[in-house]
Amino acid sequence: NSLTYGQDESGQTLSFRWDYIMIFTGLTFLKGGGTGTTGLLNNMRSLLWIKIQQYTTRSIQIKLFTHLHRQVYLPKIIYVWAHGETLHT
Repeated sequence: NSLTYGQDESGQTLSFRWDYIMIFTGLTFLKGGGTGTTGLLNNMRSLLWIKIQQYTTRSIQIKLFTHLHRQVYLPKIIYVWAHGETLHT
């Protein structure tokens, strides 16, 4: 095999396969491996999704705020929210 020093049956000198190690290291860097790492590809994906996540979170918050303020029971809803009780209508 390629990890054995010396010559194989055909008389060729065998050597350590650094190319396999470098390919594995490069792919692990892209994927993220080891303790506490997330990888380059995952970080790039997160960076590209920040604007989308912020937009959706903000639009949902605005829709909820608008919906709550259009309710007849707004003072009751605020009281329940502030005191952690249940709303009985």
